[in-house]
Amino acid sequence: MDKDTYLQTVEKAKEVVKLDKQIRKKSGLTTNQYQAEYMAKKRATARDVGIHHHTKKLDEKLLYQYDLELFLKSVFPEKFYRPFSNDQLRFIKETQALILEGGQYAIALPRGEGKSTVVLCAVIWSVLYGHRRFVVVTCATQSLANRFMQGIKKTLAGERLGSLFPETYHYIKALAGMSQRAAGQTADGKPTFIGWNRNQLNLPFVEMDESYLELSKGSIITAFGLTSGIRGLLETLPDGTPLRPDFLFIDDAQTRESAASHQQCIDRETLIKSDLLPMSGIGTEIACLFACTVIEEGDLADKTLSEWQSVRSKALLSFPHEKDGLWREYIEIYRQAQKHGTQKKECNAFYQANRAKMDAGAVVSNPHRLNKGELSALQSIYNFIAKYGEKSFWSELQNEPKQSVSSIYEIKPSLICSRLNHLPRYQIPTEAHWLVVMGDVNYVGINYVCCAFKNDFSGYIVDYGKWPEGARNNLIDELQADTTTGAQKIAKGVLDWTRHIYKKPFMKNGKRIFPTRILIDANFMTETIHSTVKALQRSRYPILCDRGRSNRTYKPAKGDKLIGQPGNSYHLAHGNFGDEIVHNADAYRMLAQKSFLLEHGVAGSLTLWGSDPKAHEDFAYEICSERLTKYDAVQNFFEWTRQPNERNDKLDGLVGCYVAGAFCGATITGGERTWRPRKIFKRETRKAKIQIEEY
Repeated sequence: MDKDTYLQTVEKAKEVVKLDKQIRKKSGLTTNQYQAEYMAKKRATARDVGIHHHTKKLDEKLLYQYDLELFLKSVFPEKFYRPFSNDQLRFIKETQALILEGGQYAIALPRGEGKSTVVLCAVIWSVLYGHRRFVVVTCATQSLANRFMQGIKKTLAGERLGSLFPETYHYIKALAGMSQRAAGQTADGKPTFIGWNRNQLNLPFVEMDESYLELSKGSIITAFGLTSGIRGLLETLPDGTPLRPDFLFIDDAQTRESAASHQQCIDRETLIKSDLLPMSGIGTEIACLFACTVIEEGDLADKTLSEWQSVRSKALLSFPHEKDGLWREYIEIYRQAQKHGTQKKECNAFYQANRAKMDAGAVVSNPHRLNKGELSALQSIYNFIAKYGEKSFWSELQNEPKQSVSSIYEIKPSLICSRLNHLPRYQIPTEAHWLVVMGDVNYVGINYVCCAFKNDFSGYIVDYGKWPEGARNNLIDELQADTTTGAQKIAKGVLDWTRHIYKKPFMKNGKRIFPTRILIDANFMTETIHSTVKALQRSRYPILCDRGRSNRTYKPAKGDKLIGQPGNSYHLAHGNFGDEIVHNADAYRMLAQKSFLLEHGVAGSLTLWGSDPKAHEDFAYEICSERLTKYDAVQNFFEWTRQPNERNDKLDGLVGCYVAGAFCGATITGGERTWRPRKIFKRETRKAKIQIEEY
């Protein structure tokens, strides 16, 4: 800048300052007040984004209003670049029907079939066209929900979508991705009330023209993790209108950890039924789509699919004829070549050479599902099997998970729930001779099972439960186990529990009866349990302490410690703190579980009271909490695998009932009579051959 130009600039600046002073004097404001007012106007001008222009593609916008499939293909070609399979089309069709008409629907698609992407775009379609005003998306965790919301934000900020819906895109683009700008955004001086938070979007509440299908005024999209505490969602629009959720998308609501835990599945199911589905308020029913993949048998997805209107899809509809031949060889080639990074080249060569035979008999649900470099969808599926294993294939692609642990015998919760005798609770069958009770003690409480037995060990479970009652009412605090306070609470708990058992209305032939034998677990706080049991015995209660030992450590007592004759894998002995039954826990656990495999009425079978299988689901999962994975009858060897995150207290209670039944006299070979009467031989009076004369 030369000197003359510089001087001219300075003079202009002086004139501006002089003019500014004159304006300030006329306004009657101080310098600070004037400056504050000036900056406020400047900021307001910066925040004001003006009113949006109407779309120039109204005809195209009209095409997609009631056609979700066309909307996905036309507006998001970068997301849906492959042809849709029949399963995907059904999923899209059901999603559209739910958005427009309402209802509840669950669908399980193989992993990688685009469930989440379809749901994300369907959420946007539903609010932009005004089909739904308040959409709630629920994911397995809050981090997944946040990621889902990030996807919605990026999609809404796309130019292709923006050209159809400038009534939202105009205001979203002005934010430039900064949520701080949302609070003060205005349009021609009026606030837009746009919200751009981490887990919630509030679309602009501005003047819209319905003739241009501008129908999203003030609509809301929110996303939460399922366990984030969602209750009573209610928003109030700027005009005072209350707005409650009217659509719920549940997108893969479980993690692998929660799917493996029966209790976590119950907790998540309760959250859905008690907190999510009633969100729309009284008098209305929220529409809900549950999109899922079954991870474990009996998990949240598996149960929901069986209870709701649903569809369960598979990647492989029919297996090839060579599944145990050429495809087994293919998998082995893949795994060996993977070590050298040549699996794609070697597997493609093998597949091309034998493709006709390897494809024969196979039917895939999505022929377009294949990765770069693969020759067919069938090859892609078998590459998945070779890479991740058959367990992942059955759960992730087939929605039919297999047990991860093989067991000696197959016992499932569904089987246990089906073993019902249709008798009322507490009703003892006429043919049963003994009523026994076993209580398993730990800091949580006393979990007990009450069972009646016949001579042949046919059992009838007439009651079970926990003391103190209530899932959150523990007997003692876990840290009190080795304290005087803990011992006092345990003693009181055992006394109260025994009296509680005696108050139960057990009935037989129309008369009330009482337990023949009660056993109480003495492996926890042994000395306290023994002293409490002695007090109960003095009050004439038929109660004994019981201690289980593994097969490896179980040995019948000898000498003076043994009381009477040892029974079948149990004995009564003088313990360090008093008399107690000691039993082989492995042998009786196997006996108790295998009893459910027998049909009702067969010797040694076991049944539950009632007629409702669902009433015994929690109990059934506890009985199946341990699986016998190895057993050698010759060497008398047992190996058990504990199911992760599952309690086994009721299983221990049932095992104790079998020990008590054996102690009372039941035997697995008892039949109708377990004994034969002894023959009584009369001593004969014989005459001596030599007569002794009397003198």
